[in-house]
Amino acid sequence: MDYRRDAQTEAWLAEVVGEIETYEAESSSDEEVDHLEEQDHQSESEQEQEIPSEMLDESSEDDEPSQRRRRPDFYSGVDNTLWSKTVPLNRGRTRRHNIVFVPPGPKGIAREKNSIENCMSLFFDDQIIGLITKYTNKKIDHIKDKYARERDVRQTNEIEIRGYIGILLKAGVIWRRSSTAQIFEHVKHTGIDAIYLTMCEQRFKFLSRVLRFNNIEERQTRASIDKLAPIRDIFELLLANFQKYFVPSAEMT
Repeated sequence: MDYRRDAQTEAWLAEVVGEIETYEAESSSDEEVDHLEEQDHQSESEQEQEIPSEMLDESSEDDEPSQRRRRPDFYSGVDNTLWSKTVPLNRGRTRRHNIVFVPPGPKGIAREKNSIENCMSLFFDDQIIGLITKYTNKKIDHIKDKYARERDVRQTNEIEIRGYIGILLKAGVIWRRSSTAQIFEHVKHTGIDAIYLTMCEQRFKFLSRVLRFNNIEERQTRASIDKLAPIRDIFELLLANFQKYFVPSAEMT
C-alpha cells in the first residue's frame, strides 16, 4: 500500500511540474511576441516621422472630399457656401424689448417741409438738377448743327429743367393714361395754366428728345461694364436722398 501511494504521489508531482514548465514556456513566447510588436510599432512611428510634409498635404487634400461627403444635411454651393437642408428652429415670438420700430414717413428736416416745392427739392436737390442740366446741354451741343435756327436749340438751365419735371409730375397726377405728346392738348380750356405757361409745346418736345442723365461721351465705355450706366449717377444720388429723408412702410411696393 505504501509503495502504491508513493508511486501515485510521484505521478502527481510529475504532472504539476509539467504544467508549470508548459506555462513558463507559453509566457516566455508571449513576451517575445509583445517585444516584437513594440519594435514594429517603434519602427512605424519612425517612418511616419520621416514622411515629408508634401505627402501629408496631399493626403489632407484627399481627405477634404470625404469630409464634404460626410455632410448630408447641407448643400454645397459653387463658392463652397454650405446651405442647410433643414429649416432653423422657431424660437418663438420676439420679445418686445428686442423689437426696434421706426415709424414710416418723412424723417429729419423733411418733417419741417410743408410746401410741394420744398419737399421736391429734398429729393431732386441742386446736385441732381445740375447734373441733368449739364448732360442735357452736352447733348444739345452735339446736335445743334442739324438745326437751321439757333433759337430752336438753345441751351437749357436749372430753372427750365425744374419746370420740365414739374410738368411731367402734374400731368401724371391728372392724366395717367395720356402720353407726353398729348399733355398740351388736354390743358387747353381747362383752366390749368401752370403747364402751358411754363414752356411751349415745341420746347417741351425738344427737351424730351435731348434730356440726358449721363455724359454721352462716356456712355459706350460705361455701358459695356454697367447696364444702368445711362442713369447710374442720378439713380445713386436720388436713392441716397430717399434713404436720408424718408422711411418706407411695410406695405410700400
